Amino acid sequence: MAADIPTASALDTTVRIAAFCRDLHATVSADASAVWGKITRAATTLLPGVEHASITVLDDRPSVQSRAGTDRCAEAVDTAQSSYLEGPGIDAAREQRPQRVDDLRTDGRWSTFVANTGATPIRSIMSYPLFQHEHGCGALNLYAHTPMAFAGPAGQLAEVFCCGAAVVVEAAHRDRQLHHLLTNRDLVGQAKGVLMERFGIDSRAAFSMLAQLADRESQPVPAIARKLLRRPNVPVARRASS
Repeated sequence: MAADIPTASALDTTVRIAAFCRDLHATVSADASAVWGKITRAATTLLPGVEHASITVLDDRPSVQSRAGTDRCAEAVDTAQSSYLEGPGIDAAREQRPQRVDDLRTDGRWSTFVANTGATPIRSIMSYPLFQHEHGCGALNLYAHTPMAFAGPAGQLAEVFCCGAAVVVEAAHRDRQLHHLLTNRDLVGQAKGVLMERFGIDSRAAFSMLAQLADRESQPVPAIARKLLRRPNVPVARRASS
């Protein structure tokens, strides 16, 4: 049955969700798993009716992984999804659309998954898209013990939380990308400096040397730059041979 949440309580929860997302973004870590763990733990403390939470990740291999489960119950449900390659978390991640299960006992989708979650107390699920990028996609899973837990105001609050979490995760991903780009730029700049000093050449010629070496060794330019900086005295031909 859908939870009846007083307006004042719903407003208070919304404010707390906003504060959580703000604080999480301000202290976001380069470690994605640390961010995910904070999100799943917060879901069980901020959202009415949510007893367990986890994140389903589909990577580019492809494989299905469960991350940041709050407890064994969440992990058991996720194991059923990853074992049988079906379930709301997988569909939410793959299709980038929310999936809501009002009652596992009567839901007609994912029959094998449902049959293998009967030993758990979970009756309702909301799975919400959390991220999608070049290396995979993911969804946040919210689990409740009562049917229809995500219908009505409780479901709206859960969606507000999931939307906020998705924004923070995307921001964290962009921050990591920017950090990676800046690190690579610095590596290439330092390596160019080594070559410029060694051979008395300008910046463009130094980069050309790095590019030739990268092409010859079938590696990205930043990887060649990192190798050169680790061993600055290694012999380097001024012109890479073909």
